[in-house]
Amino acid sequence: MPALIQQHWLNPAAAGYLAASNLLGYLLAVALLNKMLPYYSLLTLIKTALVLAVLSLSFCAINGGFAWLVLWRFTAGIAGAMLIVLTPAATLTQVPTDYKGRAAGILFTGIGLGIIASGLIFPLLAKQPVAYSWLIAAGIAFILSLFAWPRFKTMHANTIAHHVTSVPSVILQKSKTILWLMSIAYLLYGIGMVPHTLFLVTYLHSTYHASLVLSGLFWALFGFGATLGPISVGLVADKIGTYKSLVLCFMLATLTLIITLFTPRLTLCLATTFLMGMLLPAIPSLLSARIFELPPEQHPLFWGRSALYCAISQAVAAYLMAYLLPYPNAYFYCLLIATGAFLFGLLAMSYCGVKQLGLHPDA
Repeated sequence: MPALIQQHWLNPAAAGYLAASNLLGYLLAVALLNKMLPYYSLLTLIKTALVLAVLSLSFCAINGGFAWLVLWRFTAGIAGAMLIVLTPAATLTQVPTDYKGRAAGILFTGIGLGIIASGLIFPLLAKQPVAYSWLIAAGIAFILSLFAWPRFKTMHANTIAHHVTSVPSVILQKSKTILWLMSIAYLLYGIGMVPHTLFLVTYLHSTYHASLVLSGLFWALFGFGATLGPISVGLVADKIGTYKSLVLCFMLATLTLIITLFTPRLTLCLATTFLMGMLLPAIPSLLSARIFELPPEQHPLFWGRSALYCAISQAVAAYLMAYLLPYPNAYFYCLLIATGAFLFGLLAMSYCGVKQLGLHPDA
């Protein structure tokens, strides 16, 4: 975003709305996925998402104006949603039960690896035309897509079970109640993560007058946390259970944001950036694994709905925070909103524990 602004592709407000358009595409895709799953195989949808990801990054290298960039960042959001929602559904059914926490964590490490790559590579190109950064990103995505393409097994459209006959109706109804509570927590997570996922670099650039290189290193640190987070938390979840791990994650996120909000020091910002990076993919991976237990036959449907609520909250919060950016103390208010969101998410997860007593050994 700073490079787009400095090289006069966009003004600051337009750059903020451009970031938000990515989440709008994510929202649309998640909303439509449940309707598409009965007609298209997971294989077809996942490979379509890989193609869209490469195309969206390639076409962003053309400075066609605000509307053109919004179109392709919107497309990137669609691709990201398809991959994040469908990949767990395609893989968690193929791993042993006692490995699901780690497996779900491994699935989400790609987010962190991508952030590390962008944080280390793109700041070095800050003095080059920003189109070079888009093209390099597209090239990396193309290579990774070629690697992933043949590794998905063929999956049929009827992999989604809309009715579960093997689960007693009382347990199924209780599962749905717990799902609603977890969906509320995931919705609040979506709000809480917006400042760090969309505005971390510009926050450092504006608040601490950090250079693009230093801001990029912070972003890479965020990605390093995102790479370690899901696997580390997955190992913990395999020991103490996914639910208890989720409560700990929401508690840690709340405390981290409070520190960021009321102790604005660059040294502390290093630690909080790393911690929020760990939690970025860790919480979705744990939620995905937990939803798989309630019951596994309906994981794609339930996980898709939860992702939809999260996408809605992310899109709304992103546009609201983008609107606030031109005003004084904007980042303080953005972080305050995020802190409140994680606090209420913690309350939702805690109440979820009361509702799930007796449902699962993890309760």
